[in-house]
Amino acid sequence: MILGGIGDRRLVEPLIRYLEERAYGYGEVFQTIIALGKLGDERAIKPLERILENPEDAIHWGHGGDVVYFYAQMDTVKECARGALEGIQKNRYKT
Repeated sequence: MILGGIGDRRLVEPLIRYLEERAYGYGEVFQTIIALGKLGDERAIKPLERILENPEDAIHWGHGGDVVYFYAQMDTVKECARGALEGIQKNRYKT
C-alpha cells in the first residue's frame, strides 16, 4: 500500500478511524493494517491489539459471502495485525 510507504504520520489517525469504523472489505483491512505497521507509529498499537482480540470486528459483515470464508479471513487479519505490531516494535527500538 502506498500510504505506508509515504511515511507521513499524519495518516495514522485517519487509518485508525477507518479500522474502527469497520472497513468494508478484506483487502482494505489488510492494506490499512499493513500501512499502519509500515508507518510504525505507537498510536496504532491499541487498535491493532483490539483487532487481535476480535478480528471479526474489523470487517463489515454484509457482502453476502459464505461464513467459512469469512472466518478463514479472520486468521489472516490477526496474522496481519501481529506483523504490523512487530513492525511498530522494531521501529520503537530504532529511535
